[in-house]
Amino acid sequence: MRRGAIPLMAIVLGLALTGAGCASAQRSGAPNAPKGTSAPPSTVGGSGPSAIDAARASAKVCLHVDRHQYEVCTAYVANASYLARLPFYKFGRSADADLARTFREHLESRYTGAARSLVERQTAGWPGPSQLDVFLPTIRIDSVSVAANLSTARLTTHETWLVRTEGGRTLFAERDVAHVITLARVPALVLHKWVVTAIR
Repeated sequence: MRRGAIPLMAIVLGLALTGAGCASAQRSGAPNAPKGTSAPPSTVGGSGPSAIDAARASAKVCLHVDRHQYEVCTAYVANASYLARLPFYKFGRSADADLARTFREHLESRYTGAARSLVERQTAGWPGPSQLDVFLPTIRIDSVSVAANLSTARLTTHETWLVRTEGGRTLFAERDVAHVITLARVPALVLHKWVVTAIR
């Protein structure tokens, strides 16, 4: 199974771990830590977030929506944000060509068109992984709408992201910024796969 795909068991386990009462995104103060402080434990390390990490995060964020809306929400939070965009921020500019290619492929599997171009432009000129602190994002889903034919979907979100160098220079930062996310369903798959096509 490709790493960019989150197994159903991981989602189930993530729901069990977070508990049924969690309906909103985590509110970590880490992205707002002042420069010069020690890095909090919410930075991305190792080989990036696991499928369980992604499932836990999406369960917290998406529990208040149902049916196809839940599917789209999980696709954006877990597969696109935690398992594709976040590791690409950390490892996409690695000097290890195989590692960089792996995480570029993960990004390409979940982002296309204008959305992928936006993420690639953000990372242009970033240093390698050992010089980066990439913090776990906070994502709140405000609304989810899915086309009647299940071909497209739109999410409105508020998101907090932070990427900075180990020296404390901010490379990319958002604090509770409103976005409209457009997704398209990839046809001819037994399990629906949603890819991000635009971020506004």
